[in-house]
Amino acid sequence: MAYYSDPFIYLLFTIDPGLGCISFNALVAFIVTLAVLFAIVRRSKDWPEAIRLHVGLALLSLWLITHWIDSVISHVDRNVTAYAQIYTMFTHIIRICTDVLVITGLWRIIIRYDFLRPLKVDAFADNLFSGVLWTLATVHIALLVAATGLWLKNQNGDEDETERVARARSALEVTYITVQFCAMLVMSIYACSRATERQTGCAYYDEFGYMAHAAFALLLRSFCEIVIVGQLDRSHSDIYDPQRARDVMYGLCSIYLVLVVAFAVPEKGKEDPLVIKDHAAVEEIKRLIEERIAEVTDGGKNTAPTMSSVLNGIEENLRAQTVPADAQQEYFMKLNEIARLRKQFANWEPVYKGSNNANGQNEIIELVEKNDRKAAAEDNTQRTGVGRMMRSWQGKSNSESKPKKDVEEDEPRPQPGVWATTEDAV
Repeated sequence: MAYYSDPFIYLLFTIDPGLGCISFNALVAFIVTLAVLFAIVRRSKDWPEAIRLHVGLALLSLWLITHWIDSVISHVDRNVTAYAQIYTMFTHIIRICTDVLVITGLWRIIIRYDFLRPLKVDAFADNLFSGVLWTLATVHIALLVAATGLWLKNQNGDEDETERVARARSALEVTYITVQFCAMLVMSIYACSRATERQTGCAYYDEFGYMAHAAFALLLRSFCEIVIVGQLDRSHSDIYDPQRARDVMYGLCSIYLVLVVAFAVPEKGKEDPLVIKDHAAVEEIKRLIEERIAEVTDGGKNTAPTMSSVLNGIEENLRAQTVPADAQQEYFMKLNEIARLRKQFANWEPVYKGSNNANGQNEIIELVEKNDRKAAAEDNTQRTGVGRMMRSWQGKSNSESKPKKDVEEDEPRPQPGVWATTEDAV
C-alpha cells in the first residue's frame, strides 16, 4: 500500500467510492432543491411560459432525492431485489420526463423573449421539437418498463429475451441523448449570439445571458452523458464506476443549471417590457378600427361594415409598411391582435346606440352577429355616429349572438384582454 505523509490525503484515498458518491448526491439534491424553490418563488406573474421549465426543475429535484435513496439502497445491498428494480425504474422515468420538460421549457422561454404570444412558425417549431423529444422519451420509458418486467419474470429462467430488450433500451438511450445534445448545441449557439447583440430591440439582454449559461450547462451535461452512456452500451460487465461518473457529472451540471436558470426569467415586481409594448399595440389597433369605421361610414352616415372587412383593411395597410428592425415586435403584436379579433369576431358588425354627443356622434357601441340587430331595433336607438370600442376581461364566449349590456363612455378603461361588452365577448 502506498504511504501518504499527510493523514488527510490518506483518508481521501481510502474512502469508499460508493459512500463518497452517496454523500455527493445528497449535497447535490440539497443545493438543487433550494435553488429550484428560489427560481419558482422569484418568477414574475407575467411569465406563465416558465411553468413548464419550473415543473421540470421540480422533477429534477425529486429525481435527485429519489436517486440518492436508490444509491443508498444499492450501496447497502448490491443484491438486486424486485422492489429495488421497480424503484430504480421509477426514478429513471422521473429523470426522462425531467430532461424533456427542462429542455423544452428553456426553448419556450427563448421564444417568449421575442414575442408575448408566439408566431405560428415559432409555435409549430415548439410543438415539433417537443413532439420529437416526447416520442423518444415515451419509447424509452416503454422499453424501460418492458426490460424491468422481463427481468422480474425471468429471474430464474432464460435471460436472453431480457438482455435483448435491455440492449435495445440502451441503444435508444444513446440516440435520445444524442438528440438532446444536438438540440442544446443549436440552443446554445442561438442564446450566445442573442446575448451579445444590441440591435434587435430585445428587452431581455441580461436574461439572455443567463439563458446562454443554462443552455451551455445542458450542452455539457448531454455531451458527457453521450460518452458515458456509450461506454455503458458497449460494456455491461462493470457498470458501477461509469454510473458514479455519470452521477457526479449530472449533479455538477445540474447545480450549474439551476443556479443560472433562475435569473433567466424576470423577477416579480417589475413591469414586463413586452406587456407594455403589447398594451400599446392593442390600443393602436383599437384606434385604427375606430378610424376605419369612421372613414367607411362617413362619420356614421352610411351602413357600418363587418368587422372582417375592417380588420382586413387594417392588416393590408400594416403589411404594406416598411418596418424597421427595432419595431418588429410591435409590428407582429399588431398582426397577432388582428388575427385574434378576426378569429373571434369575423362575422360580427358594429351597431351604434345612444344619444349623440356635441359632435353628433354616439358614445356607445356594441357588436352583434351579422344581420342580428334586435338590440338596436327594440330600443329604437340610432345607428349613426362613431362609437367607442372598449376592451375588458369580462367577455364570455362569442357563441351568444346578442349583447345584453352596453359599455358606457365614462366606464374606467379595463386592462387588455378580449374585445367585449360587459357581459358578452365583443
